[in-house]
Parts: sequence; structure tokens; C-alpha cells
Amino acid sequence: MSLTARELRTFAVVADAFLPALTSGRSPAEGGNAIDRLSASELNVQARLPELFARLPSDAALGVRAMLAALSSRAGGLLLFSRPVRFDRLTGVAQESALLEMAASSRAFSRQTFKAMRQLVMSLAAWPREDGTSPLFSAIGYPGPLGPPPPTPKRLKPINIQGPTTWTCDVVIIGSGAGGGTAAAVLAKAGLDVVVLERGPYKSESDFTHKQDDADRDLYDTRATSDAGVAIIQGRCVGGGTVVNYSTSLRTPDAVRAEWDRVAGFKNLFSGAEFEASLRAVEERLSVNDRSSTPWFRDRVIERGCQKLGWDVMPLHRNVKGCAEDESCGFCNFGCRLGAKQSTMRTWLEDATAHGARIVAEADATKIITEAGRAVGVRASVGARGTPDRKRVPLTVFGRAVIVACGATFSPVLLARSGIESPALGRFLRLHPVTGLWGRFDGQRADPWGGVMQARISQAFSNLDGEGYGVRFESGA
Repeated sequence: MSLTARELRTFAVVADAFLPALTSGRSPAEGGNAIDRLSASELNVQARLPELFARLPSDAALGVRAMLAALSSRAGGLLLFSRPVRFDRLTGVAQESALLEMAASSRAFSRQTFKAMRQLVMSLAAWPREDGTSPLFSAIGYPGPLGPPPPTPKRLKPINIQGPTTWTCDVVIIGSGAGGGTAAAVLAKAGLDVVVLERGPYKSESDFTHKQDDADRDLYDTRATSDAGVAIIQGRCVGGGTVVNYSTSLRTPDAVRAEWDRVAGFKNLFSGAEFEASLRAVEERLSVNDRSSTPWFRDRVIERGCQKLGWDVMPLHRNVKGCAEDESCGFCNFGCRLGAKQSTMRTWLEDATAHGARIVAEADATKIITEAGRAVGVRASVGARGTPDRKRVPLTVFGRAVIVACGATFSPVLLARSGIESPALGRFLRLHPVTGLWGRFDGQRADPWGGVMQARISQAFSNLDGEGYGVRFESGA
């Protein structure tokens, strides 16, 4: 699918409504704000939309087209902001009024359209040029990527599937992140023949450009809830979310472990010694520690504030080894060039391949094969490296067991697509919403980039309901 000229024109008007040129007439030296003069047009937001649109999942792309169609019609205007007029026929002030009405509307589609358009505009505004520079970066003093990635040799060797292939093994694992990568290592070390299928590509230190658009394309799968209220940001690469997370390594709280036992009807399974030993084993392999959490400016702000208010605050535990902890860091969410972050790519998957496990990247599992009520294999579609247009070829892997570890959002989808039924399937997804608070510190450079991603945490309000649920304060880069 591609966008029509009319859809692009409509988006351009919407983008300029979100990011108009606000010229104060004063230079930054005179107290003016350089960022105020960066409109959507100057940031070339409209021209970047087709590339981002091409990356969207088909359902999301259809949703964007439906929203643009509504914004470009009189009937859509009546639905979205109670006026039978196309959005591009409104004046600047009327456009702002329409957007605010959509944001607060009781109609779900109006709110969804507002949120989706805002997300598209702001994401595209942050994309740098091909040379890595951006007027937005200059306005806020952001240095951008600190040079090209290092020529670090690859440590894993995913198998390149060139044509229709069938394998057999003991265990086939779908997903290579925190769950799948760990399972692969433990089972391979036990002497089992293991195959790991990963939907995303294999990217390591020499691929981490630290450009946001490259990371969006190569490392992430980003979606949203149906009302666009919560963005769902997930890793999509060999190592999964462990490659792009902040390296924050918090233990599952005791209250949550007790709840799991209570709800599932277990007696001390999650609260007991075996689960505790498993936590310790994972922490040891991932080098989890609180010694590599030197606070950057934003974490010192949190620490000082909490201490003044009498709230608890402590160093965060992180799974790192050899972290620089200076201005060269702060890019963990675009991949750790230093190899300091102990992701499953740098730990469990290396262990697994050292014991004979096979990894296939860009392998999209399409169906779990079942016989007589049990899983016996997986069908996948694999991008063949070195073929024109990355041709997809079929891969079938039969195994004595199948482990589904492709995340809380994709695992239920794959199970349902495979005809595997359960009254719990897809019903108990829980999301972890995050909101941000920004501040201006007169006379001080806050520089929210640089340093470790998160170094301090306050759990003063982590148990608001008496059952272990509440709010945690951390910093964000």
C-alpha cells in the first residue's frame, strides 16, 4: 500500500497544525527559543511519512488511511470535531481548536485519530537527516550519534536458509528474548538439540548506528492499544527486548510472586526456594549489580528530590559489565556498542550456540503443528539472505517439544492462529504504562542524553493498594 497525494496533503496540514512555526522574533541569544521556529514543514515531516508508513503492520496502515480519509472529508469532520468541514479548510486557530476537541472527545475514533496523528508527527519530527544531523537536535543541543559503530566481530552465526527446508530436533523455541534465549541455553547445556526461531534480524555492536530511525527499523516492533492510549514498544531482533531495554534489572516483587501462587492455586511455587534459585542463577549469568549505576544529572535530581521529601531512593540494579557510565552511554535503547549490556544475545544465546543450538533470524513462525493434541513442530517463513528482495522461503522444524516465547502480545496470537484453545488465551494481558515529567533547570545543562539510562529508583509509592501495586519513580533518557 502507498499513500495517495490527497492523503499526503491532508497529513501535511495536520502536521503543521501540531508543529506550527512559532516565531518569537527573538534569537536564542536574546532569550528566544530556537525550537519554537522548527515547524513540521521545516523538519520535512510530510516527506518522511511514506517511509514510515511502509514499515507499519497492515492493520495499522489501514487505520492511518481511515483516519486521513476522515480528516479530508466533510462527513469525517462532523464525526471527528463536530463540524462538517475538511480539516485542511480550517484556519490555524480553528485547526488547533479541532485537535483539542478530538483529544477530549467522548468518541473513541476521534481520540484515536488525535493520538495517532500526534504520534506520527512527533516521531517523524525526531528523525534525523541521512547524515545524522537535524535542526531539532541543534535546537536542543543534542549531539546525536557519537560517530560510526565499532568494527566489532559478530559473536553469533545464525543459519541462512536459502530454500524450502525441514529440520528435526529435540526442542524448537519461538523467540530469542528473555524467555526463549534463557531456555535455549539451559536446554542446550543439558544435551538437547535446540533450534531457536527469531522473527527479527541479527544486529550486534557493528550495526548499532545509534540513529533513531535505524533502530526503529532494525530492532523494534512498535504498536499501540486499539484506543491508541498506550504505545507497546517491543524488541524485534536476535535477543529481543533485552537488546534494547534500559538494562534495569528489577526482581519480581514478593507480593506479585505470592499473587501468582494464589491465583494459579500453587503452593510456594513462585514464592518458594526453586524460583528464588532461578532468580539468582539469572542474575549471576547477566552480571546484575548496583555498582555500575553512577547517577547522571537526571538521576541526581530524583535522588535529591526524594531525600528532601523523605522518600526512599536507591541505586538501580543493572545487567551490565564494563559500562562506560559517561557521555558515551545513554544509547542503550538503540543497542549497546560497548557490549556491556548483558543481553541474551551476549549471554544465554552464546551459551546455547556453544552447545550446538541452531539460531535462525528473520524467521516468522506462522503455525504450531499439532498431532493428537500435542505440539510436534513449527512452520515458519524465513527471509533468505543474499536473494533478491529478501525472498521468503518456508522452514519446517519438527521437535519433541515446542516452546512459545514470542512475547506477551504475539504468543497468544500464534497459539490462536494454530488452533490451540484455552479459556485464558489472550484474556489476561497486562501492560506497564509509563508517563514522563519534564523540567527546565535554569543555569544548568540537564542534557537528558548521556550517562547510564537509569541509575536511581524510588519505590516509596510502590504499594498503594496493600497488594504490591503502585508507582515507581525512575529517570528516562
